Formats: sequence, structure tokens, C-alpha cells
Amino acid sequence: MLQEPENGGGVHPNRIPSLQPNHDKKPNSSSEEPINQLPSSNQGESAYDQQKLSESPIAREEFSHTIKIVRDAKLKHECAVELVNHACTQLSSKSFYQIFYFLQNPEHILGTAVCGGIEEFVRILLHHFPNLIHYEVLPERNILQVAVEFRQEKIVDIIKNISPTTTKILCSIELELENTNLHLAGKLAPSFKLFSVSGAALQMQRELQWFKEVEKMTSPFRRERKNTYNETAKYVFRKEHKELAEQGEKWMKNTANSCMLVSTLIATMNKR
Repeated sequence: MLQEPENGGGVHPNRIPSLQPNHDKKPNSSSEEPINQLPSSNQGESAYDQQKLSESPIAREEFSHTIKIVRDAKLKHECAVELVNHACTQLSSKSFYQIFYFLQNPEHILGTAVCGGIEEFVRILLHHFPNLIHYEVLPERNILQVAVEFRQEKIVDIIKNISPTTTKILCSIELELENTNLHLAGKLAPSFKLFSVSGAALQMQRELQWFKEVEKMTSPFRRERKNTYNETAKYVFRKEHKELAEQGEKWMKNTANSCMLVSTLIATMNKR
């Protein structure tokens, strides 16, 4: 008779007697192998593992549902790309004026795509109609200016990859009130981009990094250019980010104090 396991998680193979077809033979004979040998418990199967096994059909169903969601999203993306390519092919037979009018009315299609960072849409349009890069995609904003203002680094990379020379030309175009691209980078980022990073200190770090990147694209003599209000881009950056910098400094101090408190508690516990 089999002995009941003590841990309740499986039967240890050493406690199972070999089942012999003939009881006259010695039970410890080396020539005989046990029949229907039970699998090893691998040091005892835990109750948690058993529960996971019992729940595996549910887990499989959830996993299949997740795969279906990903597959549907990918299919929608591929269909959207194919639709944009088809629309661009149909527009290719039109005049540039008709193409530009179509993209501007009733909505600024390309400008909206740049604001939202829909890089593949922008890449396809610029591939079919390269001249769009020189025109305003929003009122008083070319494509590079919109990308800089809305912190769309991938769109900026697309423009730089198309032509570094064109990038410099677009950077040299002045905006209203004699502002430059660097003045746009000095403004506080839109909330949907600013709060995509948590913590005022990290937000400030990201804003400073973006300002430095746009500064690299700006010609040296334009970096200190002043607008109508006699403000340089650096001054605009400090003014726009003053409150965020104060919040970041406060966050850093609170974090440092918390770390010091934890370190003190650990040191106290180690002494005991």
C-alpha cells in the first residue's frame, strides 16, 4: 500500500514499491524495472504550482485574447499605412496646388500628424511629395517649427535624414515677433509631452536636453538672436521653466531627505 506524502505536494518515488508481474521474484532484483513509475515530485510540488496548473486554461484564454488584440492593432496599422499610400498615389495625378489644398482643408492634415508625432504618415507624405517640406503645415509654421514646438524628435530626425541643408534652411526662417526655432524650444512643452515623464526634475532634464538639441541645429549667430521683446532664446527658456525648475529642486531635496532617512534606519538596524 502506498504511503501518503507528508508535504501533500506529491508522492516521493522512493516510497513506491516496484510493481512486479510475478510475486515469486525478488522485489529488489536489478533485472526488473518498475512498471507505471510515477513522475518525480522534484522536491515536492508546491500548492501554488498546483493552483497555477489548475488555472492554466484561464491563463491560456487570457494570453490568446492579448495576442488577438496585438494582432488586430497591427492589422489596423497596416491597413492605415496602405490607405495613406493609396491616397498619395491618387493625389499624384493632381497639381501641387490641388494636393496642398487637399492637405489643408478642412483640417491641416500634415500639421496635425506632426503635432501628434505620427511619423509614418509624415514619412509617406514627404516621400510622395518632397516639396511639402518647404511649406507651412500650420499657420505661420513650417514642418520643422511645428516638430520643434511640440517636441516631436522623430519627425525632426525624418527631416534631418531627408536633407541636412534643408534642415538648416528651415531653421533660419524667422517666426512672428522675430522669434527663432530656438525660441520655440525655449517655451514650455505642451502638457501631453511634458507629463509623459513623471517628476519635475526629470521633466526639467528632458526640456533642457531638447533645448540643447535644437541649439545644435541653429547657426551660431542666431543662437543669441533677440526677438521683438529683446529676449534671447536662453532668457525665454529660463522664464518659461522657472516654476518647473523650482518644483524640480524641491523634488530633489525631498528625495535626498528620504534617502538619508532610509540610510539612517538601515545603519541603526545594522548596529543592533
